[in-house]
Formats: sequence, structure tokens, C-alpha cells
Amino acid sequence: MTQNKRNVNFKGKDQYLQYRADWKRDYAKLSDLIRDFKFCRRYHYAQNKLDEAGLARYARVEKQYGSSWGFCPEMHALAHRAAAAAMLGELKTAKEEAQQQYLAERNLLAVTALNTQ
Repeated sequence: MTQNKRNVNFKGKDQYLQYRADWKRDYAKLSDLIRDFKFCRRYHYAQNKLDEAGLARYARVEKQYGSSWGFCPEMHALAHRAAAAAMLGELKTAKEEAQQQYLAERNLLAVTALNTQ
């Protein structure tokens, strides 16, 4: 999964809401990928202990990602965890930017209201 750096310099509420929707979608995909890697690590150590649902999940993961990545899931998971941490930092920055824009707009409206009286 390639991690695209999103633009946190949005203008207005609509662009911010679109950014958040895109961020949530991408973070959900990344979280699912990390869960799949963790599942395969557990599968590797408990192959004989899985029930039918576990075997079906492993088959789905293997079909989705291929069987070669399952041999070293920890390295893949570490890279994806770092990407997830970066995304959380990005979201924090975006929230701060949205708050600053909101306060600036609110102050502008208050000044405008005072000037029109």
C-alpha cells in the first residue's frame, strides 16, 4: 500500500470534511492490512488450532495479498504501523488547522457584526 501525503492546507469546511472522509477510508484500509498481518503471524504459530472461520480468513488473506508475504509478516506490520502513526500525526495537524480556520472565520464575523452596528 502506498502512502500518499494528503494536503492539510484546505480552505473551508467542505474541503476539511472531504479530507476527513478520505483519511478515514485510507486509515481503515491500513488498519485492516495490519490486522491481516497480525492474524497471519498468529496463524503461522497456531496452524493446527484454527477453526473453520480462521482457515477461511487465512484463505481470504492469502488470496488478497499472495502467499509470499506471510513468511515475514512482522517486518511488513512494522512498516505499516509506522505509516499509521504518521497518519495519526497528520490528522492531528489537520484538526489544528481546521480549528484555526474556524476561529479566524468566527472572529471575522464578530468584527463584521460590530462594524455594521
